[in-house]
Amino acid sequence: MTDLVTALDLVTGEPFTALRRAGWTWLLDDERLHETATLAVVDVSHVVVTDALSRGDIAGARRAAEIGCLAAPYDEICRLDLAKVAETDGHETLAGRILREHVFDRSDDYLAPVDLSERTEAVRGQG
Repeated sequence: MTDLVTALDLVTGEPFTALRRAGWTWLLDDERLHETATLAVVDVSHVVVTDALSRGDIAGARRAAEIGCLAAPYDEICRLDLAKVAETDGHETLAGRILREHVFDRSDDYLAPVDLSERTEAVRGQG
């Protein structure tokens, strides 16, 4: 777990957003490395949040969730983790606001909110 926490320390934002003017076109190849890197940060963040919450480490869980949101600002998993941390820390109103604004009523294109994924619905039902 220590290595995963250390890896999160390297995250400063969305992967590959601070590219130099030339030399990065290889990212556009078929491998979609920029998307894979973002999802990897989300996965690591989620594992660290889950572990930290199981040990009662609210600060560590919050930090990991915030880093996940920094790397993937529109990802539901990171927002669900952030809401769970807020709820666990006794901030039910904040958790509800995070869920409403960033998961349930989220709109990526100023149209009606998107349908929730099956996984998000399942997590919502566990609340």
